[in-house]
Amino acid sequence: DGPLLLPIAEYVVMAGGIDRVADCLRDLRARDRIADHLGVAHLTFPFWTPVDIEQPGGVGRPAG
Repeated sequence: DGPLLLPIAEYVVMAGGIDRVADCLRDLRARDRIADHLGVAHLTFPFWTPVDIEQPGGVGRPAG
């Protein structure tokens, strides 16, 4: 229940350092994708995202 969380510190290391991710972090914060969990800032990744499953050409997936 809830989003997948990635500590900001781990993201910064994986992405190549604070200089490379500073703009991304500002954007993520503006989109409310940073949350506090147990006193640590985390990136949030929603587990369930609604998607349109309609196939190209307007044909939907068969029921059943």
